[in-house]
Parts: sequence; C-alpha cells; structure tokens
Amino acid sequence: SSKAGYDPQGMVQLLGILKGLHDREPSSVEVFFMSHPRSSDRMKAVEKQISQLPDTQSKGIIDENEYKAKLSDLMKAQKAYERYDKAEEFRAQGKNQEALSEYNEALKIRKIHQAYYGIGRVYNAQGKHTQAIEEYKKALNIRPDYIFAHNAMGLSYMVLGKSNDAISAFKNAIKIYENYGDAHANQGEAHYNLKQYSEAIKSLEMAVSLNPKHPRAYTALGLSYEATGNKEKAMQAYELAVQVAPNDKYTDTARQRLTELKKSS
Repeated sequence: SSKAGYDPQGMVQLLGILKGLHDREPSSVEVFFMSHPRSSDRMKAVEKQISQLPDTQSKGIIDENEYKAKLSDLMKAQKAYERYDKAEEFRAQGKNQEALSEYNEALKIRKIHQAYYGIGRVYNAQGKHTQAIEEYKKALNIRPDYIFAHNAMGLSYMVLGKSNDAISAFKNAIKIYENYGDAHANQGEAHYNLKQYSEAIKSLEMAVSLNPKHPRAYTALGLSYEATGNKEKAMQAYELAVQVAPNDKYTDTARQRLTELKKSS
C-alpha cells in the first residue's frame, strides 16, 4: 500500500478496528475455513512489512478523504455492534424486551445481519416461530451464507410442523458448510418426523461422525434404527446417547427405549 501512496500505519489502525468487529462475530466462513488469516495475524504481518520499509516509504502519503470515509464507516459499524453486544447480554439474562430494544437500536445505526438473527432468537424463546422465521430471512437477505440463521430457521419450521421446509433450510446450511454437525442432526430429526427413516439414518450417522459427543443425534439415530426394525443398532445408539450425553433431556427417551428393548430381548 505504500507504493500506492498510502500511509502504511493507517492500515494497522484499520486492521485494529476490523479485529474488534471480527472478535464480536467472526463470519461463518472464517469460523470453519481457517485458511484466511486472522486480523491479529494480518496486523503483525503489516507491522513487520512497515518495519522493513525504507524511511522514505514508511511515511506514505495518505488520502485523507478516503481514509476518513472508511474510518467513519467502520466506526459506525462498531457502534452498531456495541448495541448488539448489549442486546446479547440482555438475551442471555432472559431480558427479552430489553434485548429487542437494543437489537433495534443497532439496526438504526446499521443493518447488521446478526441483529436480525438475535431478534429471531428472542422470538424463538417466546414461542413466536413464524415471526422468528421472518427475522432469520432478513438476516439471510443481508448475509446469505450465514449458516446459523439457516439452521435456526429450520428449527422453527420443525416446531411449526413444517418438516419439508425445515429440511430445505438445513440443506442450505450444509451446502455452505458441509461439516455442520448440528444441521445434519437436525435434518435427520426432520426426516424421522416424516418417517423417512433411511434418510434420517444417513443424516444422523453423518452428525455423529462429525461430533461423536452430539447430545441429541444418538437418541434420534436409535429411534430411526428401531423404526426400521434394526434392534441391535438401535440399542447401540441408545447406549451411546446415555454415555455421551447423560444429562440431556433427549437422553431420557434413549434410557426408556433401551430398558424396553432389553426387556424384550
């Protein structure tokens, strides 16, 4: 950037702000595809390059108008995320109205997809699943690759009894990130609800291969195997459910079914 006439130190400042934003909510791509350098690593690399520049180059000429415009835009985003952070704190405390207020304040500053996703999660907690889906759609209009919104939307569709719509949402998440274990597990449960047992088993086996300690997948896998008449595989899955997730509410079902199957052996 020094050859283009920009002050290299300005790049460090910009990366510093970007790192602050990144730490709040790393993109789904950066979370899972770690080939992209972290902002902190890029900052170190830029500072190293600056230290190696001749004195005449290390004092680049900054385009003040362009720099100020970019800095102003980033500061605006930072303010939006500050309100978003407050909203997340309120949501974690179960203070839904306060959370909604802060999410909306964030959106007044900038239309950030995480705020719409947060509002959707509040509606989900309130049992307002149709409204939640609309908020997830708004998030996805801004950020189509936001896998968490696809997954959450699928869960809301499941609660509403719309298993086919749920499967579409989970598939969208998996298209973006094929190793998304929760989406595979949720898709398996949706297939089970539709009595599509072979598809359910396929998705659930994928889920447990990605996360051998998944709290729900083994129970759903056991139910799916049992529905196909594979008692041995069902019992293995239920035993694993009890082993890896003893305190999960789904595991109560696994324990009950395991007891019944052992009685009939």
